[in-house]
Amino acid sequence: MLQYLLREIKLWNEYPIPAWKRLYAWRHGFNSRIFVLLDLDNSDPSNYLSATQQLKYIWPAVNPAYADVLENKAAYHLSTEGHVDHISEFYGLIRDGQFHAYSKTGGSLLDALHDEGDLILKPVTGTHGRGVFHLSTNQDGYRINDEPSSEAEVIELIDGTESSVVTEYVENHAYAESISPTSVNTIRILTMRNPDTGEFFAASAVHRFGNDSTGPVDNWSGGGFAAPVDVETGEFGDLHTYSSDGGLQRLKCHPETGTRVSGERIPGWESAKEAAIEMAEHHRENPYVGWDIVLTDDGPVVIEGNCAPGLSLQQLGCGLLEDERVVAFLNTLAPHDVS
Repeated sequence: MLQYLLREIKLWNEYPIPAWKRLYAWRHGFNSRIFVLLDLDNSDPSNYLSATQQLKYIWPAVNPAYADVLENKAAYHLSTEGHVDHISEFYGLIRDGQFHAYSKTGGSLLDALHDEGDLILKPVTGTHGRGVFHLSTNQDGYRINDEPSSEAEVIELIDGTESSVVTEYVENHAYAESISPTSVNTIRILTMRNPDTGEFFAASAVHRFGNDSTGPVDNWSGGGFAAPVDVETGEFGDLHTYSSDGGLQRLKCHPETGTRVSGERIPGWESAKEAAIEMAEHHRENPYVGWDIVLTDDGPVVIEGNCAPGLSLQQLGCGLLEDERVVAFLNTLAPHDVS
């Protein structure tokens, strides 16, 4: 409870709502951030999985014994490679400025960069897109997050890295590139296990897009955009974005490229959903995971899995509790407590 209150104090000015609305949100288990982002002013809160429900049931009941297999990005790659095809290639680890190649042939990170042309560096246990770097090189020199850089600057970045994985750079499918070409744009698909059948299903999906200010990542909390996706059809809802100045906004088109999003359908949507289900089956010890997937021209690539992912992002389209399968799943963790 103390942690919840401290979090709310931190959010007080960023998500300004009247005190009575804040109390209304708390009474239904939501902090002010989730209340604003899900526009619960105009929706029934009982249809939405609340922060207190997630904290009370999902975290302790689902993830602890297996969380590190997914939350640790090196463990994720090593435990998945060879079992599921749809993952990015893992080149190695940087520990205290030293690159340790996963490939038996070894080589330096600069060698790998010259061989591949593009690489991604991600903190082993990082979240929210922090500390992610896109390294690239060609005949014109080096670039870090698309900014011209020298070889010395690349080496300095490597030397200053404490703990990161090095993976291939995954390129957007043409549809995502046309919407936001400055970032790798991911689909977050939340999977759960149906207690009646034992099979996994996609409970919700949302597509994130970056902009000029988010760099190589599409993180919504960092100023990007998110559009809910109909899990049956792959159709986009409106783009959502939030700022303390402008509040919650819904857009039909990406404001920087002008490309329409709302009402369009994702090419190859079924392949993305199938990849998420395949990953869920392989990592079935975690029956509640948000999978980050990039659709490329060659098919889906599952970048990583997230235990107990953010509730606002996963419920932009509709409340999770509107799905009877979700309610049944939650009641296996807390019998008769969710309705």
